[in-house]
Amino acid sequence: MSAPTPWLLRIDGDDVAWFPSRLSSEERLALGAIRSPRRRAEYAAGRILAKFAGASAKGTRALAPCWRMLASGDLRRKSESLDLSAYAVVASRARSGPPRLYDRAAQRYDDGLSISHRWPFVAVTYGPDRRCGIDIERIGSVSAEVAAYFLPESATLSPTLPVLASGERNTLLWTIKEATFKALRVPPGDCGVQDVHITDLRVMHRSQDGRVFALTSCMRVAGVAVAAQIRALRIGRLFCSEARL
Repeated sequence: MSAPTPWLLRIDGDDVAWFPSRLSSEERLALGAIRSPRRRAEYAAGRILAKFAGASAKGTRALAPCWRMLASGDLRRKSESLDLSAYAVVASRARSGPPRLYDRAAQRYDDGLSISHRWPFVAVTYGPDRRCGIDIERIGSVSAEVAAYFLPESATLSPTLPVLASGERNTLLWTIKEATFKALRVPPGDCGVQDVHITDLRVMHRSQDGRVFALTSCMRVAGVAVAAQIRALRIGRLFCSEARL
């Protein structure tokens, strides 16, 4: 079974005109209903990057264990040699469910896909037949009020993450919870991020520049024990976390 690969794309606002050409007719229709130019770019980039990840993984025995980073121009050039039309990104339950990657040739749906975005970045993780999730957030976006409700374990876990200030720590914990919740693919209404409680978190590796973390996490989700492997990346004022169950 292949390990998921996390991809991070930086959207260049001057290099997005080609995005619609890599979308399916259904995706272009959905794109036309989005008013915000920034949100349109995020939607298109997420779909293109997800299909690119699927096409890049085809035929490989194992995917890269580290982050893959691209700029818009890189994605445009690299995707020209791949048939992205062979894939589609579809929701698992009508339009509200988490995304799945559909391989048109194999007529097969794959749940091992997760997408997140926070301008100007789009993050995707994809691993065939794996449960994985990804989330990217701006440092400081988790207010003290939100942290008090959604991150009650923050103070307890502080000694685990001594190198981070409180705003950084809360953002990292939020992305870990959100990524894990996405990986679980819980049906809407069954539970929420507030039902994910981190009981143990250990840093297994941290790069010398403090930007890359590898962690193991034990959680309880609606009373059920869950273990996850976490890869986290700090880029500028953003934290991005990928969870693998």
